[in-house]
Amino acid sequence: TGIQPEEWEILLSPPSERPTPGKKTLYFTMWEATKLRPEAVENLNMAKVVCVPCDWNAHCFRACGVRVPIRVCHLGMDPGIYQYHPMPTNGPFVFGTAGRLVHGETRKGIKEAIECFFKAFPDDTDVRLKVKCFKDDPLGEIPDDPRVSVEKRYLSDQGMAMWLATLNC
Repeated sequence: TGIQPEEWEILLSPPSERPTPGKKTLYFTMWEATKLRPEAVENLNMAKVVCVPCDWNAHCFRACGVRVPIRVCHLGMDPGIYQYHPMPTNGPFVFGTAGRLVHGETRKGIKEAIECFFKAFPDDTDVRLKVKCFKDDPLGEIPDDPRVSVEKRYLSDQGMAMWLATLNC
């Protein structure tokens, strides 16, 4: 009933998806937290192999009990665009936070990063905070403070690389 006859399946999904019974599964997934739910561990352990995009995911998955082979398949980036730039040393120390909030507002922690900036540096004049998100992201109210700038537009890879190069942290 709709299941393909091939012996193998490639499952590109959060770890909440259960592999197809009777199939050999290559499960490509990622998780941006140190803990996996027990049902996620069970789903991943049903696969023949799990692929993740970074060593950190592999470490966390193993620590949570994933026992099948885990392979790291880096998603990559263009080294012609994203290149090393020395950290800016003149002027204020610049923190940055960025992310797409529409489908993961609390998970990205941008609002929390903004709150932490104001708590850590209530009156400091030698620090800045740069925030990168999109026009339709639910960022909410940010205190009117000249130390904080918000970029709410799409940036090309080159533009994003330039934005990142302006940050100290």
